[in-house]
Amino acid sequence: MIPASIGADSPRVKTGISGFDQITQGGLVQSHLYLVKGSPGSGKTTLGLQFLLEGLREGEVCLYLTLSETTDELLDTIRSHGWSPGSLIIYELFSRVEFPPTSDQYTFFHASEIELTQTMARLEETIEKTRPQRIIIDSLTELRLITRDPLLLRRHLAALKSYCMKNAITVLMLIDLRTSNRQLGLQTLAHGVIHLDQVNNQFGGLRRRFKVIKLRGSDFLGGVHDFIIQKGGIKLFPRSYYMHPQLEFEHENISSGLEDLDHMLGGGVDRGSATLIMGQAGVGKSNIATQFVWQSAHLGKRCSVFIFDEQYRTYLKRASGLGHDLQGFIDQGLITIEKVEPSALSPGEFINLVRTAADAGGAQVIVIDSLDGYMNVIPTEKFLMIQLHELMSYLSNLGITTFLTTAQHGLVVSSVRTGPRLSVSFLADSVILLQYFEAAGRIRKAISIVKKRTGAIDNSIHELAFIDGKGLRIGAALNKFQGVLTGVPTYLGPIHELFEVEGSNDSLTTSSPH
Repeated sequence: MIPASIGADSPRVKTGISGFDQITQGGLVQSHLYLVKGSPGSGKTTLGLQFLLEGLREGEVCLYLTLSETTDELLDTIRSHGWSPGSLIIYELFSRVEFPPTSDQYTFFHASEIELTQTMARLEETIEKTRPQRIIIDSLTELRLITRDPLLLRRHLAALKSYCMKNAITVLMLIDLRTSNRQLGLQTLAHGVIHLDQVNNQFGGLRRRFKVIKLRGSDFLGGVHDFIIQKGGIKLFPRSYYMHPQLEFEHENISSGLEDLDHMLGGGVDRGSATLIMGQAGVGKSNIATQFVWQSAHLGKRCSVFIFDEQYRTYLKRASGLGHDLQGFIDQGLITIEKVEPSALSPGEFINLVRTAADAGGAQVIVIDSLDGYMNVIPTEKFLMIQLHELMSYLSNLGITTFLTTAQHGLVVSSVRTGPRLSVSFLADSVILLQYFEAAGRIRKAISIVKKRTGAIDNSIHELAFIDGKGLRIGAALNKFQGVLTGVPTYLGPIHELFEVEGSNDSLTTSSPH
């Protein structure tokens, strides 16, 4: 939780940028001077324009001082986002300064010093004339290029900072990330430093990142946050964290709708818990998760499913094959299914999708299918663990029950190893393990509950069968088998029983497990 005491009483100005005020705990501190640095194309100008246009909506006078772009170029940017410039004041400093043709005209002062002094004088004159509450200076890179004396520029900026603080003006200074500001000491001069970055991945779309390096007079949510630039401006995706207070909710068992599976789970999974369903490809992980979604929707609970590996129609068709017609619940708004394309989505954007489903969508059950697909969104396994831990904690605090699927790795011996290696079982409150095994020349499936933080469970291994049109069936405990989890078990019972097939599902046994 972000402390509310630090800078909580400081006057704030809203930025109008989605997620920005959340990260800065209410907006930027009024009358402060901020440095916004980033590479070309990272979104500095868009951020500055959004900041000023929000000021206009608040009835403030806003000034854009440009040394790099023309008024027409800025107006084109504004219109491209569907905005109206309104009464925004744009002043082209570079077109107003009378630069001497040569430096030979100066003896005691260097030409650059005269040029800088003229530019700063124009800047201060414009501020004095317009009396704005918000200012963008775009960019300091241009000022740095017209002076060879960093100390002189710093003195001018320090004077500007003092003037703006006295007159309740909030200033954002934009600067190219490639510009060396070590000699200028701008980060120590500014009250706050904001860093915009963009990453060109080897595959997939461009990804942009936002970070607050410094925010004097206020606390903020640290770390790296993803953002996108779309029609309408910048949209930030703050990291998932414990900003939401833990809600008080009644203990409740979330049922699968299968009496035998609920018995194995000690009555079902706990509300607000995270359940990991592990197993090899095709063993039935998604089917188990869908079973919980189907039952929850029957009870009137809203469910959101995020699928990475399947297509939307394939998911519905597979569920229908188990006797689960999800379309009716989708039409009622009880089930939402969203296909996620990892190459087109940043980690923060996906987290935002899940949180929106929880907050705005009112989802009580959320399924992420699968973590192996999610892994393709995250650049490193370490980062994945942090993201998942924060997300699971956030959802748990809201009383939302989560189901995650992943390829089996590391928990037991397996002859099949596919996909990225994930050690995520420690994040889950319950772990359901699905396993292939061979018996009498046939490939069969087993299910077991290997972890549940609270309550008693049935720790026996049971056979699992999927019957077309009839759904899942849980067989009796495989007490006469030894080594099922290895995939090639030893049968300890009478050999003739091994070849007996009871019922139409070709399972070893169909009797009740309890």
